[in-house]
Amino acid sequence: MNRVLITIAIMVMCISLSAEVPHLISYQGILKDSTGEVVEDNVHALKFSIYNDSTEGLLLWESEGFVPLQITNGLFQHVLGSTNPIPDSISNFSNLWLGVAIGLEPELPRTQIVSVPFAISAQYADTCDYAINYGGSSISKWTPNDSVLSTNNNWGIAKGNASNMFYGDSAFTMINFGISCTTGTNGNNYRYSTISGGIRNIASQEGSTVGGGVNNSAIGGAYGTVSGGIENVAESYSAVGGGFHNIANSSQSTIGGGWENTASGTASTIGGGNLNSVNGYMSTIGGGHQNMNEGDYSVVSGGFADTINTGSDYSYLFGIGSKLTEDSTFMVDMPHVRFGDETTGYEFPSEDGSNGQMMATDGNGNINWTDQSTGLIPIGAVTSWLKNFPNVPPLSDNFVECNGQVLDDSSSIFNGQTIPNLNGENRFLRGNSASGGIGGSENHQHTTNIPGTGAGSTGGQITVGSSGSFASSDASNLPFYYEVVWIIRIK
Repeated sequence: MNRVLITIAIMVMCISLSAEVPHLISYQGILKDSTGEVVEDNVHALKFSIYNDSTEGLLLWESEGFVPLQITNGLFQHVLGSTNPIPDSISNFSNLWLGVAIGLEPELPRTQIVSVPFAISAQYADTCDYAINYGGSSISKWTPNDSVLSTNNNWGIAKGNASNMFYGDSAFTMINFGISCTTGTNGNNYRYSTISGGIRNIASQEGSTVGGGVNNSAIGGAYGTVSGGIENVAESYSAVGGGFHNIANSSQSTIGGGWENTASGTASTIGGGNLNSVNGYMSTIGGGHQNMNEGDYSVVSGGFADTINTGSDYSYLFGIGSKLTEDSTFMVDMPHVRFGDETTGYEFPSEDGSNGQMMATDGNGNINWTDQSTGLIPIGAVTSWLKNFPNVPPLSDNFVECNGQVLDDSSSIFNGQTIPNLNGENRFLRGNSASGGIGGSENHQHTTNIPGTGAGSTGGQITVGSSGSFASSDASNLPFYYEVVWIIRIK
């Protein structure tokens, strides 16, 4: 009975990574008779052959005799090479054809195999044979070690046919995977330069690195780094993260990104932005536009066209168009803070405070140093003070004793006024029906009624002046008191 073979699939089942394991090709098909009906379920003997032509050509491989296969509903499956290994040499032919014979009948029309040459050739990438023998040299340049491919000597590595340049006797320590890129410097033996990619990049100094991008340069000193971007420059121990035309040209300086920023101060930093410039020692510009920082240990946090000039060290500035030419302004050189520029701005506090003091407002927009307890006492309040009590600290300049003196303090709202005399002649304070009134008199009398001693007697009065005295007994008629000093808050 004539039979028709319909190929369902030809695919790579397994490709050997070692010559000791055969190449395998999984093959599936459906077998029908001449009427188009699938053959009956049974075991059939099939023989498989591989040629390099559809009708003639060379026999490249064949199965080891006939292979008994179970056919169910016309379907069968077999792994070519499972009984007789498929040789590596078949990968040398671009066209392969599979022939199948069933029993003693003639071989059926051949079916083209299109995936096998590419799959078997993959062994060269997987086993590193292709890399090892590249260029046809009989001397291997590579050494495979498990999953690692290593050069078999101390050589530099570069992308080929890419116009890259290696300079110096230490070029064997360099890596250059870019295009038209340069590592090292002509006439010098710098080491460990690396370019990971990009085009027209330069890593010319020892330990310098360019991650990628276009026209970036790690030059002028060792261990500079440019991660990427366009036309960025990093010199000795400096770094540019990216952006466009940024320059970190002083030792340990850093630019995160942005556009046309310059960090020329040692250990200076620019976070980003554009057209910013910092050349103070260990100074920083966070970002913004057209800011400049020339002060040491100073910070411009951002903004637009802010300036800290040379000599304005330890300062902090933010705003729009602000300028700082001296220390101690806010522009901030704590504890002094200034809002606005140095000519018309407002600065507080006007002088340094003492240990333990704090800044407080007087309610009129003025801020000054004050003791922590002073902040709870309003200006003009009178309170007592145990002046001579052990370990009592000195009176702060926000208070004076109430001794009847004329106040001489231009920072107080009471300047030029007479302070009440509350401490002379053992005085004591009492209330008054009118808030804030003085009350009483310096000269006054006390009148006492004395009842009569006989029938019809009306008695009389005794008046004692302020300078006199009257005692009902030998005991003192004065109340018990502490010797405190009255003080008033003046500012």
